Amino acid sequence: MIKKAKILFIDDSENDVILLSYSLKEIIQNLESHRVDDLESLKKQLKKEIWDLIIIDNILPTLSLDKAIGLLKERKIKTPIVCVSGVDFPESKKLCTDKIVEAFVLKDEREKFVSTIEKILKQKE
Repeated sequence: MIKKAKILFIDDSENDVILLSYSLKEIIQNLESHRVDDLESLKKQLKKEIWDLIIIDNILPTLSLDKAIGLLKERKIKTPIVCVSGVDFPESKKLCTDKIVEAFVLKDEREKFVSTIEKILKQKE
């Protein structure tokens, strides 16, 4: 069990973030999270906090995956990043794995999602 983790979600769906956070409760004792869905909010959170993990949805109406990853790369963010998706888009998967992203996981693959996050967070300890 991981004692504490701060996770930044870049996701337009509050419900998805709630479900993903709930899935992580079995591996993280004290989970602190925040959700952003646009470039300005992302910039503010990157200045305001140091995150243990960043989880990015691959489809955002107000922020492209490429722009979000580009900003993180430009700012030389060392925080591990995981892309999540509701659908297995080969283009998004390639974009995620070609960049600075640790993993690409489908949102409905709960066990894989949880084990991926656990592995990444334990490596940081």
